[in-house]
Amino acid sequence: MNTSTRFSRSILIILIMATTTAAMAASPIHGPLRVHPENPRYFTDDSGRAILLAGCHTWRTVQEAVPALPPETSFDFDEFLDLLEKNHHNFTRLWAWESGAWVQPKSLVLQIDPLPYERSGPGTAADGRPKFDLDRFNQDYFDRLRSRAEAAGERGIYVGVMFFQGFSVARKDRRRNPSPWKYHPLNGSNNINGIDGDTNGDGEGYEVHELGSPEITRIQEAYVRKIVDTVCDLDNVVYEISNESHGGSTPWQYHMIDVIRVRDRERGKSHPVWMTFQWDGMAGRGTNENLFSSSAEAISPESKSGGVKLAYEKDPPAASGAKVILADTDHINPPDMDRADWTWKCFMRGLHPIFMDNPPVRGNLRHPVLDDWTENGPADRTRKAMGQVLACSQLLNLATMTPTDDRAECSTRYCLRESGVQYLAYQPASGPITLRVAKGTFALQWWDPVRGAVGARKTATLSAGRHTFTPPEKNATVLCLVASQ
Repeated sequence: MNTSTRFSRSILIILIMATTTAAMAASPIHGPLRVHPENPRYFTDDSGRAILLAGCHTWRTVQEAVPALPPETSFDFDEFLDLLEKNHHNFTRLWAWESGAWVQPKSLVLQIDPLPYERSGPGTAADGRPKFDLDRFNQDYFDRLRSRAEAAGERGIYVGVMFFQGFSVARKDRRRNPSPWKYHPLNGSNNINGIDGDTNGDGEGYEVHELGSPEITRIQEAYVRKIVDTVCDLDNVVYEISNESHGGSTPWQYHMIDVIRVRDRERGKSHPVWMTFQWDGMAGRGTNENLFSSSAEAISPESKSGGVKLAYEKDPPAASGAKVILADTDHINPPDMDRADWTWKCFMRGLHPIFMDNPPVRGNLRHPVLDDWTENGPADRTRKAMGQVLACSQLLNLATMTPTDDRAECSTRYCLRESGVQYLAYQPASGPITLRVAKGTFALQWWDPVRGAVGARKTATLSAGRHTFTPPEKNATVLCLVASQ
C-alpha cells in the first residue's frame, strides 16, 4: 500500500468519527505559527501540517469595559474560553483599548481598566482617575494579558494580541460624542509628562497613529517591546498591530511591524504579524492594497475586492497565497449576511473565518448593534459553523488542497481540491454538485453543515470527467471525495 492510499484510508476512518468530541477537539500546538511553505494560504508549526484558524472574539477579553468602575461583575474569561472549546474554535483576539473610555454606538461611554500605564498622578485625568505616567508601565495590565494568552494556549487556542486601537484615538463617526481621545493617556490633559498627541488641536488623536512626533513614537515603541517581552515565549501568539486605525496610519503600522520583528528576533522568537483593515468615517479609510503591500504575514481585508463592493460578504474571492487571510466579520459585516453560510464559503476559498461576537458570557454587556444571545440564533449558528469548518480542515490534508471558483471544475464554485486525491465541495443551497474529477475509486461522504453530521461512507468508481452527485437531503451540504486506491 502506497503512502497516499494509507493516508486516504486513515482520513476516511477519522471522517466517520467527525461528530464526536474527540475528533473535533483542538489540535495540540507544536511551536509558533509560520506560513506554510508549500501552501501559503495557511499557517503551519513544527508538526508540518496546514493550520486553519477559526473562532469568535469579543471586546472584553483583556480589559473591563463597564459603565462605572469597579465593575459589578468582571468579564468571565474562563467562561469565554469554555464557549470557544464547546464550539471547537482555535482562535480569538485579545483586544486592546488605549483610552480610559470606549465610546460605543449611540454615544454610550464605558470605562476601561486596566490600562498599560501607571496612574500615579499628581492631578486628575478627564475620567476622574489619577493622571498617567507614560514612563512607568502598569504591570497589572501585562500580567493580565500574559495570563489570558497562557490560559487560551492551554486549551489549544491561538490568540491575536492587539497592540493599538483605532477606536481609542478618535470618534471615527461624527455621530459619536464625546471622542475617546478626551480620555487617552497621550492627551496632554491626562498625563504628567507634558505629552500631547493632538498636534493639530482638532480634538482628535489621529496623529498618534502616525509618525509625526518622534517623542510619541518612542513611547509607543517602548510599549510594543514590553508587549513582545510579555508574550513572546508563548507559541499560540499572533501579533496584531491595530484594530481599524485610519487610512493615514499605514506608514506608522509598517514601522510598528518592524519594531515587533526586531524585538521578537532579539528574544530568539519568530511569530507572525497580522495587519487588519483600516477604517475611519472621518479621517478616511485605508485600502486592501495597504494590507497586501505590508510585510505582515496575515491580513484582514475590508469587504471590497477590486471593483466588487461586497465581494468578501457575497462571494469571497479565493486566496492566492500572497497573504494568510483572516476574514473577520469585524470588517466584513453587512446586517443581512448569513454568517454561518459565509463561514463555509470562506473556508472553501482558502480563507480563515473569524467572528466578531457578543457572546452570552458572565460579565459581558449587550452591545447596541450585536445583541444576539438567542440559543440557535444567528450568532450561535455562526459559532457552530466555525467549529465545523475547523474540524473539517483537520480531517483532510489541507496542505495539498487549493481552492477553485471555476464552475467548470465545480458547479457551486465553492471547492477545495487536490486533483485525483481529495475533493471538498460546498453547496450553499439545495441541489446536486457537479465536479470534474480524475479517474479513480473514491470514498464518498456527505457532510451536513447545519448539524455537523457526517453521512455513511460509500464507494464510487469514477471515470475522468464531470460527474453529478445528488445529496441525500434538500438543504446546504458538503461533499467529500477521497481516493481509496
